[in-house]
Amino acid sequence: MTESNIKTPDYDVFPKGNRVVVEVKELQTNNDDKAAWREARKRGVFAAWSDPSSRIRQKIGEAYKQLKCRSEGLSPAVLVLFDNGTFGGIDATDIKNAMYGDETVHVTHSSDGNIDIVPLQGGGRKCTENDNRSLSAVSLLWSIGNTVQLSIFHNVFTKCPLPYNWFAVGACRQYSIALECHSGFSEWHLIQQ
Repeated sequence: MTESNIKTPDYDVFPKGNRVVVEVKELQTNNDDKAAWREARKRGVFAAWSDPSSRIRQKIGEAYKQLKCRSEGLSPAVLVLFDNGTFGGIDATDIKNAMYGDETVHVTHSSDGNIDIVPLQGGGRKCTENDNRSLSAVSLLWSIGNTVQLSIFHNVFTKCPLPYNWFAVGACRQYSIALECHSGFSEWHLIQQ
């Protein structure tokens, strides 16, 4: 492959003078979204559900190669997702499921009649102790009216963490997660800045 054929990340940004490699991926309306919108209108449905986790996983896979090559494990690397019309939108749970696996439950029946139900993150993980470790975070760029917001979801398995204080600004919210949750599904928690 020649050097001109190698895709590179979109940006190098320098918060507080520090380099962060950034790749922006847009999720556009696809045929499934259009079909879901048609079906919702036909049935007169005002609320519906969609799971974009597989599309987010695909974007992580596409971006990772570019980010790893450019960051070389020395600079934090961030994927920024922009939702431009997917059916149902993207939220924190979609990003969590894409990064750490779909929410599932493991049910066991003991011989004494007890039922044990354990929530866990299942298949479809893009971020593990062995995979996509050069990815520091997946972010979601979104807007309300004229206000643009950035939500940063830190990868707990990264080998090059993105320091929280580099993006400690009002229009940015940062989240981390404890994957060893024993009282339900693991959830993102806001990092106080």
